Amino acid sequence: MAKTINIKNLERAFEEERTKDSKQIKIYRKLIKQRVPMHWGGISDPFSEYELLSDEKVSLECLKLFNKHQYPIIMSTKSKWLHKHPEYLKEMQENKNFIFQVSLISFNEKMKQIEPGTTVEDRLELIKIMAKTNRVVVRCQPFIPNLDTDEEIEHFLKTLSELGVSAVTIEFLKISAFQTKEVKQVMNELSEALGYDVLRFYRFKGQKAGTDFELRFSYKAPILLKFRDLCHKYNMEFYSAENSMREYGDGHSCCGVPKEYPGFENRMEAQNSNAIFKARENGRVYYKDVFGNMKDSDKAFLEEEIGPWLNLGSTEGHLRSEGKTFLDKASQIWDNPSSPNNPAQFFKNLEIDGLDEDGHIIYKYVKSEGSCSGCPYAKGCMG
Repeated sequence: MAKTINIKNLERAFEEERTKDSKQIKIYRKLIKQRVPMHWGGISDPFSEYELLSDEKVSLECLKLFNKHQYPIIMSTKSKWLHKHPEYLKEMQENKNFIFQVSLISFNEKMKQIEPGTTVEDRLELIKIMAKTNRVVVRCQPFIPNLDTDEEIEHFLKTLSELGVSAVTIEFLKISAFQTKEVKQVMNELSEALGYDVLRFYRFKGQKAGTDFELRFSYKAPILLKFRDLCHKYNMEFYSAENSMREYGDGHSCCGVPKEYPGFENRMEAQNSNAIFKARENGRVYYKDVFGNMKDSDKAFLEEEIGPWLNLGSTEGHLRSEGKTFLDKASQIWDNPSSPNNPAQFFKNLEIDGLDEDGHIIYKYVKSEGSCSGCPYAKGCMG
């Protein structure tokens, strides 16, 4: 049986402190008081069919709560029914701090097979409605190679601009390296819809990265730069949700939110995506550039202990992390070159350049060499 959040607990996090409040609610309240933006819908769609079938209507109740407090929310959906329900639209449109994201990668007829639970037409109608009152961002995630021609991509982006979209984000499809029965079935269905063997293509054009197969930089860069140029041509902002190419976007947010956007001033700044932009601007980036002189809203999160929030793998892992904060974890990652989340591992254009006076690693921005050979976009490429 599906489970939803306890809306009463969420409401309590917006209220004054009570003696019986749980530790989690107290932490949420501290972040809420700082008006740290929330991203809603990154893992599951808040406006799926379950919301319609459920008597609780918990997503509608969340919208009412966020509207009441004019709370900064970034919400992602690909709902096929939301545009037909004015009671939901009202709560979003009245919240001036509500950024609306729609997942949409193409107008191609093959989308009917790829995403049978929704339609392109319903999402375009939703974009048209929401763009009248709210900032709308289209998430081209996951972008599937060989789905559209160059002309179709341009038509796609031009149409989004005409509907009032403010920004587009892009991230390429990743394929799980764990080829379970379920994964193989999905890959077979996707291959049938696209007309080519997707897994074989990724093995030829990609590489294993952690637990996934990803396309190589040399394949992704020209496409990503093409998207960026077309977005700018049609007066939209462009953001890269590709980890290795974050700095190719118009800002360090992969969610399509520009710096100092009204209502979202307290989004997280003390994080590694900010580091790559600082390194590109100044040639180098120091630990203190990112984690020194933090805003109160960043401190509210980073000074919390990690134990209650992270899966630390084992009892031993929890014991080793006892009393450690998110800032401690961030520092450990920053200074551990072998960590997959280390800035030099995470971003293609950073490399280690010695230590500062406090013993923290310094990172230097370097342009990639040779990876864009033959690319028509190489002249304007930051890589």
